[in-house]
Amino acid sequence: MMDSLKTKQFFSQMESDLLLTQQLTMQKHEGYYLMFRKSKNDYILYDPVNKESLLQRTLPKDWRYQMNTMSSTIRFRRDGTIRQPGSMRFYAGNETYKVTFPFGTSRMRLDEL
Repeated sequence: MMDSLKTKQFFSQMESDLLLTQQLTMQKHEGYYLMFRKSKNDYILYDPVNKESLLQRTLPKDWRYQMNTMSSTIRFRRDGTIRQPGSMRFYAGNETYKVTFPFGTSRMRLDEL
């Protein structure tokens, strides 16, 4: 039960962070991006114009991820569309989740495998 809540909370937060990245890009400049960092098992929202990290989220301790068809950075265009659609997988204990970032302005789709 606790793992299920932790999983739901993590992906909900990640989706909110993607929305924030998209909104900042549309309202301010195209530099903002989410970068996944394997070495720290986290991701950050980074603003290269001001050279600052706006947030950092650490994955749960027993989680890991794999970039499937995309790079480790997620960027949007000024119109809100994702620059590089693709997918990645999260491994949470015995569970596997596929996160897809589709063409267009929808932010992410989560599937449990």
